[in-house]
Amino acid sequence: MSDVLERLTYQFLMLPEDRITLIYLGGLVLGGLLAFLAPAWTRLARAPYFALSWLVMLGVIAAQFVWYLTGYVVELQLMWVLLALSMLAFLLGGYLYGRLAMARARDAFGGNMNALLAFIPLLNLVLYFAPGRVRQEKDYAEMRVPALFKGWMGIVTGLLVFAGFQALNLLAILGGG
Repeated sequence: MSDVLERLTYQFLMLPEDRITLIYLGGLVLGGLLAFLAPAWTRLARAPYFALSWLVMLGVIAAQFVWYLTGYVVELQLMWVLLALSMLAFLLGGYLYGRLAMARARDAFGGNMNALLAFIPLLNLVLYFAPGRVRQEKDYAEMRVPALFKGWMGIVTGLLVFAGFQALNLLAILGGG
């Protein structure tokens, strides 16, 4: 079984880089779609959404550093484990990002469907900038987040996390990963 997984992993890694990127992004979107299967009844304001969504993406990119273990796992014929961990990070990241987007969409628009905007480049900005709607008596509960992610501190935290994401992304590009 391990030999089959190892062979499939090497076949995957021989694909053109743009195809591998599309497969990973597909995993991110699939994770986001899976988020719609679980019921959720919370809402999330703009600042926490900004900070937490970039924190999720930072985690996804940080998880890709498992590929630096390649030299160790080749001998053990466990490359498939690295690929599985890498893909799992995108799937889980997409799920968490989808959950955050649904909470943000409920805050801004009153329902989940606009959460799909989070996965469409440029249209995802709508979730970042749309004001929260006026609260009603029977409304969704506010998602509990630490104070570090609320208000102006949330914006500062989000910008710092975004900078960290960009730094790791650049490191991965310059390091050949």
